[in-house]
Amino acid sequence: MRPILPESGVFTDDVLYHPAMGFARVTAAGPDGFVLEWEQASHRLPRRVSIAAARKGYQICPRGGFFARSLLDREALRALVQDEPGRALHLLLADLDVPQRPPDVRDWLVGRKLLDEDLFTNWWASLPLDDNPRFEIRQGRVGLPVPGDDVPTSPLDAPPAPLFELSREDSDALELMRPPEDELLPDGARLWAQLDRLEGDELLASGAALMEALALRHTTGRPIGLREDRVAGLPDGGVALLNDAPAPAHLSLADDLLEAGVLLLERVMMRPLPPGLSPDELLPFLAALAPPLPPAALALIEPLLAHDPDLRPESALEPAALWAAARVHERLRASAAPNPGARLRVGADTHIGRSKMLTRQTNQDAFGLRMGDHRGLLVVADGISVSDAGSGDEASALSVDSLLRSFERHEHGLPDTSGKGRAVLEAWLRDANRAVCDAVLEHCHNDLTGRIPMGTTVVMAWVDGDRVDLASLGDSRIYLVTPFGAAQLTPDQNVWLERLRGPGDPRDFQDPGAALTGYLGYFDPEDRPTLCPAWHRRLRLLPGETLILLTDGIVDYAAPSPAAFGRLLCELCAEHDPQGVASALVNAANQGGGGDNATVVVATLSGSDGP
Repeated sequence: MRPILPESGVFTDDVLYHPAMGFARVTAAGPDGFVLEWEQASHRLPRRVSIAAARKGYQICPRGGFFARSLLDREALRALVQDEPGRALHLLLADLDVPQRPPDVRDWLVGRKLLDEDLFTNWWASLPLDDNPRFEIRQGRVGLPVPGDDVPTSPLDAPPAPLFELSREDSDALELMRPPEDELLPDGARLWAQLDRLEGDELLASGAALMEALALRHTTGRPIGLREDRVAGLPDGGVALLNDAPAPAHLSLADDLLEAGVLLLERVMMRPLPPGLSPDELLPFLAALAPPLPPAALALIEPLLAHDPDLRPESALEPAALWAAARVHERLRASAAPNPGARLRVGADTHIGRSKMLTRQTNQDAFGLRMGDHRGLLVVADGISVSDAGSGDEASALSVDSLLRSFERHEHGLPDTSGKGRAVLEAWLRDANRAVCDAVLEHCHNDLTGRIPMGTTVVMAWVDGDRVDLASLGDSRIYLVTPFGAAQLTPDQNVWLERLRGPGDPRDFQDPGAALTGYLGYFDPEDRPTLCPAWHRRLRLLPGETLILLTDGIVDYAAPSPAAFGRLLCELCAEHDPQGVASALVNAANQGGGGDNATVVVATLSGSDGP
C-alpha cells in the first residue's frame, strides 16, 4: 500500500485502505474526488471522498496486489493462498513493504477470510523460506530483500481504467466535496476536527450550538448532508455550517442527526469512531473512554446514534430545545446547595429468566438494600456461571452480604461522605473480593491449579441525601433516567473495552469480546486475591430523577437496541413507582426471551423528609 500522491491519480476499481475504516473500492472517479463502495457496509462510512481528504488519511492498494485481489477477487486469491503459499506470501509482503512476524501474517490471512486459523501452522510450515532468494528472514520477521520484478501477474494487473463517466448525482456530490477555502471560514473559526476535547458543560454548549445550527437548516424539511469538514466552531462557542448546497437524494434528516451524534462523540473521545462498531455499540464503553460527562448529555447523544432511524428524533428542532434546557439542568446539578435530607423511594425485583429456568434452576444474581433515614446502599451482583471452585450464585451472594455488612459498620461512623466515597467503596470492595476469594480457596483446598474460581460482577450506589457515590466491576450497569432521557453511567468492563482503548486496528473487532476484565473473585498471576480496578463516580441526584442498577439479563432481553432500551426506561419511569418499574423491567426481559437471570434495583429521589 502506498500514499495517494498528486501525480498518481485514483481510478475506478482502485482499492483504497483507511486505517480506521478498512477497505473500499472506487466506483466513480473525478478530478476532485471519488465515490466509494466499502467492504463493510455502514451508513457511517463516507460514500464520497475528496482528493484532499484522501491524501491525508487513505492509502492505495497496488492493482493485482494482495489487498486489491482480496477485495475484487477473493476466491481466486484464496485458491492461490492454498495452492501456492510462496506466491501468496510474496504478494502480501510486497503490498505491506514491511517485514512481518508469523502472527502478523496469520492475522492478515485470517482477517481477510483467506485461511482458517486452525490451518495456519501447517500453511506456514509449507512455505519455501529456507535459502529462498525471494525472501529474507531477520530477527524472526520475513520480508522481501529488494522490490522484485517477479510478482505474479494476473488479469487484475491491467493498466488503470479510464475515468468513470459520472452520473449527474455523483458529479454534483463530488463538486460539493471541494474543501472550504480558508477565506470562507468566519473570522476566528476552526473546523470541527481542529477543536479541543469537549468536557462537561463544553459538551452541552457545543451540542446545543450544533443542534441549533442544524435546526435552522431543518426548518426547510430537507437534510443538508452534515459532514465533519463542513462544520466550524466559532469563537463565541457557536457553530457554523459551511455547506449550503442540497444534500444527495439518498440522505435524510435522520442521517444528519446520526452524523451530529458521531461528531459529538468523536470530540469527546478525541479519536475517530473505532472500526468494526456502529456508533450505538460504543455507548456501553463511553464512561471509560472519556472524562465524566453530564448525564443529560449522555441521554441526549444516545437517540442520535440509534441504528434504527425511526428511533432518532424526526429533525433537529426538538433536540435543539432539549440541549439548551439540559445546560440549565446540569448547572443546577453542579452548583445547587446539597440536600442532605433528601429521601429515596426504592423498589427491586429478580427472576431466573423464562428461558433460563428450563435449563438451570439457580438464579446467580443477587441484590441488597440497606436504607436508613437519609443514607443507604444499593447493590446488584451477577455471578459468573463458568466455575468449578464455587458457583456464581455463591459468589454474588457472598459479595452482596459483605458489602451490606461493611455499610452497616460505617453507616453512623462517617457524618459526611464528601470526598471519602471512593476510598470507602474501594475498601468495601476489597473486603468483598477477599470474601469471595477465601471461599474459592476453601473449595479447592488452597490449590488453584487447573481450577476456575467463582466470581461476580457488582454495581453499587452509596446514597447520602441527594449525593451518591457509584462503583462498578464487570458488565452489570447503572442508569440515570433524567428529563432528557436515560444515561448509562457505568462502562462494561470486558475485552471489547480493552480493544477500544488500543490503537484501533480493524482486525481487533472481528471476534467476540464479552469476556469480563473486571469482577470480584480475582486472583493475580501469583494466586493472590487482588481487587480489579473499579470504575467510580460521584453524582448529585435531582428531584424526579431515577437511579437504576441492573444485570445484563435485563439489558440483553428487555429491548433490541440501546436506544430502544433507553426509551423503555423513560416510559416506565413516567408511568410507575420504583417497585412498578422494577417489576415491569423484569417482565419485559422475560417477554423478550428471558435467556438470562434478570435483576434490577430502582431508586427515585422524592424530596426531603416527606412521606
